[in-house]
Amino acid sequence: MICQQVFDPEFSRTWAAYLEHHSRNPAEGRGRPLPERLAEVGGGALPADRVFHPMTDLRDEQSVKLLLRGETVQDR
Repeated sequence: MICQQVFDPEFSRTWAAYLEHHSRNPAEGRGRPLPERLAEVGGGALPADRVFHPMTDLRDEQSVKLLLRGETVQDR
């Protein structure tokens, strides 16, 4: 995943999709759309990747699908 951050120009979209997934499906509490959460933290002026830094849990199949969707079998 670190290589994707450096070399994949589309990684910001991948990370945004991952943050949206976690916002709607949190480990605890009620799920909500990411823009709703961002509006509460700084009025929505900051991008999600500057506000939220969730732990990456690769046991969650949806997280793996989102984060590794740009990888090929050769990348792994």
